[in-house]
Amino acid sequence: ESVPTVFRYPGVVTNLLADLKARDINVLLKCHPRVGCSQFLKGFDLPSLPAGCPLELFDLGGVTAVIGINSLGLAAAAKLGHTAVSILYLIGVTNEEYRVLWREWLDLHSGGKVLFPRSYEEAIAIAAGVRHLTGDGELH
Repeated sequence: ESVPTVFRYPGVVTNLLADLKARDINVLLKCHPRVGCSQFLKGFDLPSLPAGCPLELFDLGGVTAVIGINSLGLAAAAKLGHTAVSILYLIGVTNEEYRVLWREWLDLHSGGKVLFPRSYEEAIAIAAGVRHLTGDGELH
C-alpha cells in the first residue's frame, strides 16, 4: 500500500533552488534517510550530505539557512541556533489540516524557533541572509 501524497511542492522547490543558484548561493542537499532525494532534484546536480546521518551531526557553522518543509533535522537546526526555514506555507497541501499539524509539530520540536515565511520573496531573502523573520513573524 502506498503512502498518500500530502504535499505538492516540486515547483516551489525547483524555483527556489534555481533562484538561489542564480544569486550564487551555495546549496547542499540533505535527502531523506529512508527514501532518498526526490526525482525532480536530480537535475540540479547539487552536492549532498550523507542521507543516513542526522542533520544535527554536521557542522553547520558556515550555513546561512536550513530550508525544508518539515523534518526533525529542520527542528534540530533551529534548536541549535541556526536559521531554519520551513516552506510549509508556500506549498500546496491536499488537506489544510496537514499544514496545521506539521506547523504544531515543528513548533513543538524546535521550541518555536523554525521560521515560516508567508511569501516566496521572504524565503529567498532569508536564505540569502539579507533579511530575517522574528518570532512575531515580522520580516527585518
